[in-house]
Amino acid sequence: MSRVHEGDLVVLAPLPRERGVGLVLLTLAMFPIFAALGAKSLLLARLDPTALAEMLARLEGMGAMGRALAWLLQPEAASMALSQALAGAFG
Repeated sequence: MSRVHEGDLVVLAPLPRERGVGLVLLTLAMFPIFAALGAKSLLLARLDPTALAEMLARLEGMGAMGRALAWLLQPEAASMALSQALAGAFG
């Protein structure tokens, strides 16, 4: 962006930056992670430990994609805490 002053003097000025663009991009980048964590926690809340173990064992036998999905569905601290909160909400 430039401005022309008297005497044909051209002064360069920085372009105005829109506020909040970084926050929007961060939100868009983090949404799939939080959505996957929520879906995993909901699944863990609805399944009992025996059914979960059987499902993970079946997935392990389905090849590379099944092993990857079984690895992603392994319970960890964050999803277990969220699943306990969801189990309380669902009864």
